[in-house]
Amino acid sequence: MLDLLLAGALAVGLGALAWYVYSRRLRSVSVERLSEPFIEDEELGEVVRSAGLTPRHAWLPYALVAALALSLWAFAEWEPLFCLALLLVGFVAVALALGSLAKRRAIKLEVQLTEAIDLIVGSLHAGAGMLDSLDNAAREVREPLGSHLRDLVGAIRLGDMPQDALEDLYRAIPLESYRLFAFTLSVHEETGGSLAPTLSMVAMSVRDTVDLKRRINAETTQAQFSVLGILAITYGIAFITWQTHPDRFEDFVGDEAGIKIIAAALVLQALGLFWMTRLTRIRF
Repeated sequence: MLDLLLAGALAVGLGALAWYVYSRRLRSVSVERLSEPFIEDEELGEVVRSAGLTPRHAWLPYALVAALALSLWAFAEWEPLFCLALLLVGFVAVALALGSLAKRRAIKLEVQLTEAIDLIVGSLHAGAGMLDSLDNAAREVREPLGSHLRDLVGAIRLGDMPQDALEDLYRAIPLESYRLFAFTLSVHEETGGSLAPTLSMVAMSVRDTVDLKRRINAETTQAQFSVLGILAITYGIAFITWQTHPDRFEDFVGDEAGIKIIAAALVLQALGLFWMTRLTRIRF
């Protein structure tokens, strides 16, 4: 019966992980397809600087976790079932950490966008043109947005169409706020008119979005830390048990039934972390 429950827990855990990867891939493909009508140049050979919402070598933590699990199985002679459960927990933990980094990176880029828009609006009110206003903002805004704005200004001055250069900016920083910014400038380039009031409304919208994201993160952090605290207490109890009764603890870990129980607990922890992340994720 225990073998059946453990096999079911592993199957559910691997299925949830595969579904998560598939859903993320499906969402990225959908976003790319929605962006296609706004791209006039279909050449894919050009190099576009990427803001990197996730680290450039995001695969490296997964490789390290896999190498650690393989080393524990090959050199430390740990049970394969236990190593597989550790691998699943490690993958879920890495995915959560990378997702948290991506959220912080996105909020930072959106805050920098509001700062850049304020500088552009100020330059426009002072009588400067759109390109000069972008240049002034590019010199004042900090990294990583500063380099992207300098690339944008440089591409326009070298003769690229403003719509193409703005599309490159959005493809480099794939956030909806940057798409709105690029679309606003593209429409102004085509139709003309007063740009400063429109950009002020864009900045206000982005600020409201950032404020809402921060409120959501503040509300969900309590639930996330509660789950992490429960997991920490579980490992703390295991450590105290090992220190208090080392013989019994080693006998339990060395027994086949004990290994299966620990592996099942690890798989359930991974499922709990994944479920907690899905419940506290609010899209708007």
